[in-house]
Amino acid sequence: MELKFIWVKEYNNIKETGFNFQNNDGDWFDYKDNHLSVQKARKPVIDFGDNIESITAIAGENGSGKSSLFEVVVESIATQDNGFMSFNIEFIGIVSFGNNVFHHKSLHINVGELEDKGFIVKEFAKSPLEDNQLVRESQTGFIMYSNSFDWRGGIRTGGLMNISTFGMLLNDFERFSHIKPSEEQVGIDKLISFYKNEKSKVVSFYLSHQSNVTYLQPKEILFEPKCSSTENYLSNKEECLLIKSLNEFEYGILTYVWLYSNVTRDSLKEKIDLDEDLLRLNTKQLYRINLLRILYYNKQLKGIEDYDINKTKLLIERRDWDNILEEDIFKSDINLMSGKENDVLPKLLELLKLHEEIVDNSTYWNNYKLSQITHLDEKGEWRIKAYDHKINCSRDNKNILKRFIELERECSNYKGNWLRLNNYLFDIQPSSGEWAMLILYSRLWEELTMQMEEGHIFNKFVLLLDEPEINMHPNWKRRFINELTQFLTSEFPKYKFQIIVSTHSPYLLSDLPSDNVLLLKRNAKGNTKIVRKEFIKTFGANIHELLSDSFFMKEGTIGEFSKKKINSLFKYLHGDELENEKWDEKKAWSVINIIGDENLKLYLIELYNKKVQRVEEFDSIANQIQRLRDEADRMEQLEKFRLLTRKEGESDD
Repeated sequence: MELKFIWVKEYNNIKETGFNFQNNDGDWFDYKDNHLSVQKARKPVIDFGDNIESITAIAGENGSGKSSLFEVVVESIATQDNGFMSFNIEFIGIVSFGNNVFHHKSLHINVGELEDKGFIVKEFAKSPLEDNQLVRESQTGFIMYSNSFDWRGGIRTGGLMNISTFGMLLNDFERFSHIKPSEEQVGIDKLISFYKNEKSKVVSFYLSHQSNVTYLQPKEILFEPKCSSTENYLSNKEECLLIKSLNEFEYGILTYVWLYSNVTRDSLKEKIDLDEDLLRLNTKQLYRINLLRILYYNKQLKGIEDYDINKTKLLIERRDWDNILEEDIFKSDINLMSGKENDVLPKLLELLKLHEEIVDNSTYWNNYKLSQITHLDEKGEWRIKAYDHKINCSRDNKNILKRFIELERECSNYKGNWLRLNNYLFDIQPSSGEWAMLILYSRLWEELTMQMEEGHIFNKFVLLLDEPEINMHPNWKRRFINELTQFLTSEFPKYKFQIIVSTHSPYLLSDLPSDNVLLLKRNAKGNTKIVRKEFIKTFGANIHELLSDSFFMKEGTIGEFSKKKINSLFKYLHGDELENEKWDEKKAWSVINIIGDENLKLYLIELYNKKVQRVEEFDSIANQIQRLRDEADRMEQLEKFRLLTRKEGESDD
């Protein structure tokens, strides 16, 4: 199903306005005087890919209602539980989604006529899709992305997969609250959790798409093992004997490596050498402990009630770390459940084998100064830092890492969430533009991959992208539509996609026909107005013209500071009175020479030459007058001398 039309009675500066979205059926709606008319517009001219049903961009001048319309789109079609804006505020409007027309109970429409045209008309009380059955029947999911850190990213509804930055921050910390430890044991910072999960997503995406992410060249990938004090989902405090045993294992592993080196947390100024062989062994054991925890959460273990903890306690007392997992857990009476989960066992064994290979090929920071790692919260687990390790990014190692992460995702999947047992980080920090690209594609890839692996009902997705090009280099903005459609077509060919994107970028608009663009401006009252499509031509258009026309930059397309400076220069060259700026010929010529717009630069040079020429002409005339005056003075003095000489001659006679 595609979103075709939304009519909004009132929301912010949107007042009784309808918005048509590009759709394959070519339906075009108009609602006036309680009558919803439907016409057939021309079908899409441009094909964006076999599984890209349509693309619509929302653009326009500042304050025209782009953000408000995006909010309306998100909430009206992706809300199934709490109503408009997720606060039980009614959405009063009309929505056409597929062959369905939803109208608020207070609005009257021509039901019979629409039904005769094949539409299913439904009345709603608060939200168009408050009936979950329709979503299941339509097999359509909704995904929202925004890299802005604002309240819109925190929207949570039953029908929306929110991969926005703010939404991910909330989800990364709170989605496992059902297995969260007691409050006094929680020492996990939300931002750190979000940051590390985001980094791990990016590493996973990179390893699966190395040929496409050529701009990133890491030399090493860092592993940060997790434990119950660093992740909520590993902190289960149930009274199960197995969980109790695993918790004791972990405590022993984290403690023993430091006791082995006679180190305490008070040794802040000491540099210590840790045994690398012991670090490797404990790293492998810790990973197995966490893997068993996940299997327990997924209810993939049986025989737990018969588990004999006495043997475990004995091994702990003996500090028999070499055999504690091999002999006591994986060779105990605790086995994987029978049934469809049987295929997990070979994957687990492969996963453990790859983990051992990675650990054996890794290097550790085995020379520690405790003051460098004890900056963690007092509730945090400082000892786990000893097990951080890194592996170089050779081709073979990257292939091993790729397979390892794929298996871990399959084996540690809990209710559609990937419970990572390590944090994965690059040894380099991507630029802000590279990071913007990586987080968009890594989030989309992980969400859609999990949907695919979980076998969810969806076969279509509406992607709601709120200014996804933010922070990207202009050349990446220019390639954005092309690369996004290629990514969705090549990676997820079985899914259909409708893309709705709000943007401030003329580069995105130049890849879309005007039929695919909702161009907004403000009317005289400050309300949202849609620009008629016959007045705009976007596909293949010049970027500068799009900036001026499509984003209504009435005051020009140059920066305000340079604009004021050039206006002041213009006044000086015209001889107008200046208030604050002081100019002379040298300063004027220097500024003219650094202006980037060649046409403007040539015009100012012409004004400059005229001004300088007038000054030179004035100086020439003044000089001539002065010479004449000097000559007159000389002649006057000469005449006086002659008269004086004549008088003296007459007196002699």
